[in-house]
Amino acid sequence: GVWGNSSYTYVVGSSGTIRRCAVGSTTWNGMTSGTSNTLYGVWGDSSYIYVVGANGTIRRCAVGSTTWNGMTSDTTTQLNSVWGTAWNDVFAVGNSGSIRHYDGSAWSSMVGNYPLYQWLDSHSGETVVSTTDYPLANTTTYGSSSLDEWAYGAWSMVTIYTSPETKGHQLYIYDTFRYINHYQTIQFDISDFLAPQDVLTDPNAARMTVFVAEGDEVYTGDRLSVNGTYLSGGIPYACNPVSNVFNSKSSVVGMSNIGIDIDTYAVAHPIIQPGDTSAVVKLETGIDIWNVIYVVLSFRSEITSGGISSIRIR
Repeated sequence: GVWGNSSYTYVVGSSGTIRRCAVGSTTWNGMTSGTSNTLYGVWGDSSYIYVVGANGTIRRCAVGSTTWNGMTSDTTTQLNSVWGTAWNDVFAVGNSGSIRHYDGSAWSSMVGNYPLYQWLDSHSGETVVSTTDYPLANTTTYGSSSLDEWAYGAWSMVTIYTSPETKGHQLYIYDTFRYINHYQTIQFDISDFLAPQDVLTDPNAARMTVFVAEGDEVYTGDRLSVNGTYLSGGIPYACNPVSNVFNSKSSVVGMSNIGIDIDTYAVAHPIIQPGDTSAVVKLETGIDIWNVIYVVLSFRSEITSGGISSIRIR
């Protein structure tokens, strides 16, 4: 890694190497880093310079000093790069999606893109301590059935990210578990939101995400409507036909588990109009049976100041 300020240029490398060269000079001088771990990233501001590397190594040197002090990262994951907005707002990123943040007092973990909380699709290193009698449907033999159609065993989690530089979002979360039997239609109103003007011109300004536990694609008649318009397709994958919209196939990138159906649909104009404060959602089962886990209605807001002002969950 390499980084510089108006006084020095710093390079870091294997075996804990840190060298610096004064601006205008051609002489590189070694610095005692205090570690033999390979260093991959370096960054600083007007107060401190940070280096990161193998085995979760993070070390810091005050500007004007030559002494590097160790910092507790609380990880052994290799850290490859470091950057910040100030000495007390620093980010380090590394292998396996590791993201760590320093707030001026301590380094803490942030959720990376993958794997979430270090969970792996391969389940390597995990120990099974118990199983449920209602597993997610899968193509392997379970009990006396070659395909378990039921999907009672599931968990769900909603992760909300915000940024001061990103336009605000409104979220409405319907979070009531519902068992939907044969040829049943449930209807509920979602309210207490304010649809922005953007829904008139941006087809993705309003989206609805539905998460159901569904174990098959054989039984049809599953339909979802918002304000009388039946939805199909899904974002980004068009894998949910209007007459079998809950078919155990998710439109979420990388989500291919049979038995889980998480789909996002565009529901902007004319389904939802600017200024709308409520919408009517209907879910129809046909011959099929499944369970509603949650429904999320989200709007791209015109507000430009970031942060979460409130989250309402019903």
